[in-house]
Amino acid sequence: MQIGGQDGTGARQITVPASSMVFNPIDISLAGQHVRICVESAGIDGAGKIDCNGGDPNIDYQSRIDHNTNTAPGVNGGLPQDPECNDTRTDPSGGVEDACLEASGSTCNPNSPHPGLCNSPIETGPERHVRER
Repeated sequence: MQIGGQDGTGARQITVPASSMVFNPIDISLAGQHVRICVESAGIDGAGKIDCNGGDPNIDYQSRIDHNTNTAPGVNGGLPQDPECNDTRTDPSGGVEDACLEASGSTCNPNSPHPGLCNSPIETGPERHVRER
């Protein structure tokens, strides 16, 4: 992914070059038959943007996750407290997202393990505009 600089609204443009997309073949064996499915790029770059501060008026949805819902949200915000680590959220497609507890060897958050902390489910919904006072 190529991420551009922040513009005046706080958004950053993202490009995923088609040439960087590589998919391994999918092999399926069923009832004595073998099928190989190959997915190839259509040659069109993917494009989008990230709006970290909510300044772009054309963003309609936001996704949030809180890496620690063991305690109540702090002064910088956060999602509701979930000490039992059992909260769920429904995504726009109707799928259910679950909270998860970080632990050694867990798939909850393999990039930044904080054993014992509850990660909220991904919350996706209409963008919230916050006015400063």
